[in-house]
Amino acid sequence: MEAILKNLSGRLNQAATDLVLLDPDDLQGLVSLMDVAREVADAARREDGLALFVQVAESIDAVLSMLVLFQIEGEAEKQAALKLVGEGITGLQDVLRNGPADAARATGMDAVLDRFVALTGRAVSHADERDAEQALAQLGSLVPPAAAMAAEVAPPPPKAPAPEAALGLALDPSLETSLVDEFVTEATEHLDSIESNLLALEEHPGDTEVINTIFRPFHTIKGVSGFLQLTPINRLAHETENLLDAARSGKLAVSPALVDVVLASVDLISQMVAAVRDLNGKGGGNGPVFAIEPLVARIRRVLAGEETQAPAAPARPEAGPNTAEAAETTQPAQPAREGAHARTTTIKVDTAKLDSLLNMVGELVVAQLQVRQDPIIQRVADQRLQRNLAQLSRITNELQKTAMSTRMVPIRATFQKMVRVVRDLSKKSGKAVELVMNGGDTEIDRNLVEEIYEPLMHMVRNSVDHGIEPPEGRPATGKPPVATITIGAEHKGDAILITIADDGRGLNRDKIRAKAVERGLIGPDEQPAPRELYNLIFQPGFSTADKVTDVSGRGVGMDVVVKTIEKVRGRVELDSTPGKGTTVTIVLPLTLAIIDGMVVRVGPERFIIPTLGIMESFKPEPAHYATVNQRIESLKVRGKLLPLVRVADLFHIDGAVRDPWDGLAVVVESDGRRCCLMVDTLLGKQEVVIKGLGERMQGVRGVAGGAILGDGSIGLILDIGKIYRMAGIDA
Repeated sequence: MEAILKNLSGRLNQAATDLVLLDPDDLQGLVSLMDVAREVADAARREDGLALFVQVAESIDAVLSMLVLFQIEGEAEKQAALKLVGEGITGLQDVLRNGPADAARATGMDAVLDRFVALTGRAVSHADERDAEQALAQLGSLVPPAAAMAAEVAPPPPKAPAPEAALGLALDPSLETSLVDEFVTEATEHLDSIESNLLALEEHPGDTEVINTIFRPFHTIKGVSGFLQLTPINRLAHETENLLDAARSGKLAVSPALVDVVLASVDLISQMVAAVRDLNGKGGGNGPVFAIEPLVARIRRVLAGEETQAPAAPARPEAGPNTAEAAETTQPAQPAREGAHARTTTIKVDTAKLDSLLNMVGELVVAQLQVRQDPIIQRVADQRLQRNLAQLSRITNELQKTAMSTRMVPIRATFQKMVRVVRDLSKKSGKAVELVMNGGDTEIDRNLVEEIYEPLMHMVRNSVDHGIEPPEGRPATGKPPVATITIGAEHKGDAILITIADDGRGLNRDKIRAKAVERGLIGPDEQPAPRELYNLIFQPGFSTADKVTDVSGRGVGMDVVVKTIEKVRGRVELDSTPGKGTTVTIVLPLTLAIIDGMVVRVGPERFIIPTLGIMESFKPEPAHYATVNQRIESLKVRGKLLPLVRVADLFHIDGAVRDPWDGLAVVVESDGRRCCLMVDTLLGKQEVVIKGLGERMQGVRGVAGGAILGDGSIGLILDIGKIYRMAGIDA
């Protein structure tokens, strides 16, 4: 009981704080406070003697629902309703301080409950506190919970819908676009949370707290979609909520079929929410038609206990230490009560404003450099001026770091989506696979998140389909029946490393080599190093699969993965051990807005090479230089010949150094390939703000963008991957 009371105290304190900041016209704020009220009710239901808390919390929920549904109008009436909510919260806080025994009479809560009843327009007789079930039954029949009230907004579902029935999605043009935007954002976050919690529930089907964290977001989506008259979303969310309510009340056991059908509901609602976003961008109107009735019928079969097994689910082996670790690492965060303080100190800001802020900070950094490097300023020997300039530099750098941090988000949400991918592919392929996540708190530029999702998913799919052996074949190799795929992220220098590793069979060198010879990528007598051989799978159309499946085998994807990663100035590295497994490493820059670069001079021009791709630089000697047929140039680096690429020739620059030993060689790497860029000299390392080249210069080959240097001149940022193609290295 002590733990429950402490839990209730924390939630009530959170509710009191939220109420102080609440605007009665803030729909999302009202819905958030409704969530807290439901959490109080859920927690109180688990202990006898706390029926009063259930009654008051449900009453608060009902009043807030009336505000959300515009059933209470007028500023004075709204404020009076919120004041009553505050009295209910304060009264329960007093109960906790004074002890729950005889609390209704001791604190005057009977009068408060009577006012709640008067506001909802219904009569209620208070039950004895010791009989919690009776109190809930009376309250449920006389003061409807918010779920029932929200459902009234949508038209009642037909009693016997036809299996092929479908509902069209429509958005009222008179609705404020900001209100719909908020719904789309909140619904997307809720659906992501539901999916990750569902996968945890599959591992721990008896955890009622996880069921509650799944139920509440569905309840919110249903209520707000009903208010917005988004009938298909409201109807499907309502049916799914009924299923989850039966599970959380103990009337229905959590089964594979239940998890499967709720995941299917998440997928379909996600599609409908995306359609709402598109309609809102067009100013409302009629949208696509969604056939939700087949899924509704399936939900009802599961609810009736007629379906307990997910379709085509492979038999899972006994849990072992791998499975235990996966269950721990994929366990979702605890409910919102643990993050209550962060919730009250977080605000939502339009990303366009953040991008604008970052751009202005970038301009400030450039302006500060220009001032410091101005020849007139540099000639001034005044110490006070130098101290002030140094202070300005420190403040600018701190401001830049703070502005950059606003673009950074944890990669955990992207990783958690891979849990669903592995689950579905595991069932489809008949392989038992567990996913382990490491480094989910590693922060990444939010613009990178969308870019890496598809490559990451493709790599994970390949690991399941190609890398992992069938479960019956693993024990013979000394491996557990359950295979493991590990995805992780970490910061390393000025880069982020994302790894996808499996403990499968590894890449088949003989198959790769045979396919490469067949396609003419290597000669019949060539024996490339293992890493060079592995990198051939990144060639377009390259596949060693014996048969094409709906998962992979067409040779489409790995080349797209590399191109996508290179587009964001990253690279992909591959390593594999036959019989042990394969590891793919994706190296990404910390941000897409600012990079660390090495400024080099080629003739009168200056270029910036991202330090992420630089391996080393050196001054070559004549003995290092070699040519093939007096045409292909190379330099010997650490005992290996690397192609020599003259930057001056690529960009037709006059006045550059011609003999390699009179200039410098910069060894760069992309996609596992290395070459030497020949430049005149290095001018130093500099953090630069990336600028687009505009539409007219968008197609310039070998260039990723531009940057303003300290003296105000422009330096072009080289794209190493494109440089390779310009030089014909990957031909």
